[in-house]
Amino acid sequence: LFVTVFVFCLAGLTSENIAQVILLALGVVIVLQFIIAPITNKLITKSLSDDLEDWERYETTPRERTRLLKRLMSCPQKIALQVFIVFSLGALFWVSSFKWLFNFGSETVFLSTVSVVIASYFAMVLSMNYSQKLCSSYGCRIVAQGVDKEEVKRRHSFGLSSVYMVLFHILLPIILMNVMFCMLSWRFSELCDFEGSSSLIKFFIVSCASLVFALFLSFMIFKRMMVSIHGMREMLESMDDGNIHEIKPSPSDLSNDFMYNIYLVNSIIELL
Repeated sequence: LFVTVFVFCLAGLTSENIAQVILLALGVVIVLQFIIAPITNKLITKSLSDDLEDWERYETTPRERTRLLKRLMSCPQKIALQVFIVFSLGALFWVSSFKWLFNFGSETVFLSTVSVVIASYFAMVLSMNYSQKLCSSYGCRIVAQGVDKEEVKRRHSFGLSSVYMVLFHILLPIILMNVMFCMLSWRFSELCDFEGSSSLIKFFIVSCASLVFALFLSFMIFKRMMVSIHGMREMLESMDDGNIHEIKPSPSDLSNDFMYNIYLVNSIIELL
């Protein structure tokens, strides 16, 4: 439904069309959310869920826990890809219906297609972050039980690296925002009465929405990084105060470079 705002502003839908478009969007969302998504989620997570249940029930070796951790930390990326594909296909079906149901022009369909692809990207990143939180809760417990130290020393982390985190949360959203603004400029300068108040309002709505999304994604990666930074700072402050034997290890899921640094500090604490 939020994408409808972008489509309404970019493609120039009329008030008569918007109700029909929203009703069709609701139908697509219901099918995706309650029929397609549960099936695809089960295909991705069923085997991993079974292995996590076995891990909680039975004794495992460090090597077995390391293999499980690898699969667990790669799960958010798989879920994100699944969300992007499912969301894109559903949204593209929705947009394609504009032409044969509502007789919209090719230009409207094109602008709407670009909008839903960008929206699919934002949905992908959001799903990756939320699934990462769930996987991290299990990952910290697995690491706390002990993993293969040689494998950890060789790979350092098993999830999305810090470089890709910045790419997905900051750099690519900036590029997509520029694409959106270029579309806005072209749309409103060439095809609309740019001096009209309605065009300016649409420009303001899409600009603010894009900015909110970009800031929200930046905040998510900032918050995730600060969690590991605060954890390490607390341990180092305890060392600096001389309370070496009272230091509590900070949870680490080995999902990125920051968590690997915490893992190294925890290993040092165990030796003290």
